[in-house]
Order: sequence, then C-alpha cells, then structure tokens
Amino acid sequence: MRDGGSGAPGVPSAERRAPSAEQAELRLTRLPFLPDGLRARIATVSGYPEVSRTGESSVPGLYFVGAPTAVSIGPSARFIAGTHTISAKLARAVARRPKATPA
Repeated sequence: MRDGGSGAPGVPSAERRAPSAEQAELRLTRLPFLPDGLRARIATVSGYPEVSRTGESSVPGLYFVGAPTAVSIGPSARFIAGTHTISAKLARAVARRPKATPA
C-alpha cells in the first residue's frame, strides 16, 4: 500500500489522521448503556449532557466526566489534565449527598 507521501509505509494516510470533531462526538445518543427512559430525562446542550460544575446532570445523582462534559464545563474536560479538577469537585459533591436508607 502507498503511504500517501508521509508517515509509516504500508499504512494509508487516512488511517493515521486524528479523528475529526465529528468522529469524536460523545453525544448521549452514542452511549448505548444508558436506558432510553433515563437518557430522555437528561437535559442536553446540542446533544451533550448539561452538567453542573461538579458534573451532575439534571438527573440527581447521575454524573458525567470527560469529553461529554466539555460543552458545559469547558474544553479542558476533554483531557486528562482537566479531569483532576472535575474529579475533586465530583468526589466532594458525592460525599455531601445524603446517604440512602434501605427500604
């Protein structure tokens, strides 16, 4: 195979490109582990979960971190360095939540 003029021989250049913003989307519709009923209750901004500064969604007790929160929290949430801030805030928020009592 040709390498498109740069990079590793034998690997097409299209396969070495970084994913585009469109390919890297992490909208709620791309999270199949969330049941449809729960997904419908989560407030969104352009398809991404709208979260507080602690990462909590509009569903109490449901938190998001990482790339899906970038729309609400900012672009640093997409990177490992940005997770340090949100993880500390999230941990404090969860620790402050009232404990559930067994039914």
